[in-house]
Amino acid sequence: MNSLNETTNFFKNTVNIKIQKLIDDLHEQLKMILKNDFRIFPELNNKISKTKNQVETELYEISKWFKLNDSNILNLDIETIVHVAIESINLFNSEKILPSLNLNIPNQILKGYYYIDIFKILLQNTIKHSGLELEDLKINIEVTNKVIKLIGGKYSEISLMSIVVKNNIINKELDILNNKLNTVKSNWNKELDSVNIEGGSGFQKIERILRYDLKVLSTDFDYKLDNNSLTIILNITNPFNR
Repeated sequence: MNSLNETTNFFKNTVNIKIQKLIDDLHEQLKMILKNDFRIFPELNNKISKTKNQVETELYEISKWFKLNDSNILNLDIETIVHVAIESINLFNSEKILPSLNLNIPNQILKGYYYIDIFKILLQNTIKHSGLELEDLKINIEVTNKVIKLIGGKYSEISLMSIVVKNNIINKELDILNNKLNTVKSNWNKELDSVNIEGGSGFQKIERILRYDLKVLSTDFDYKLDNNSLTIILNITNPFNR
């Protein structure tokens, strides 16, 4: 384990555990001091809980900085990318999402930190459109990659990455959701400045990341929607890097 990984784990585990214990001890002492004043207990408990969450959040952000500022910042494996995205969602929710993962990309991904944002946006949309509590949400994430050899042209090989996120839904407004997603699909690859109809879905941000930050060769968006499930499909074409 390198020093940056050790530092990351130190903040996430050792420091967090010690500070959380200090806050818990303070909480117990305050309850002893104020044992006869039950009126302030609810507010006190609420403040203590918020403080603990804020401390954990800040320590997580610090640990993530060390994680992403490794010497291999441009190269992240797909497991790290997806798990950091999941952790960033779970950090702010008492109930946790536990997606089933099928991640089949052996090579590291260039500028992988941008993909963390992409997966985070995909997960946020999954939660938003499902109509379900987090504990009832079943998410499947599949990431595959295939290399296509070309004859002639600028590139001899290209990489086609496919990201598929599927979840169960009980959305009672399927027609509205279908129209929103169809609008995203229809406007994909158009001039982004002229595309503003998304209902805050964040998919346009994904396209901006792919087009301007990652500068991929091409990308396309698709979806499948029925009464029981929603599937988002994102295909990304890039020059193949061995």
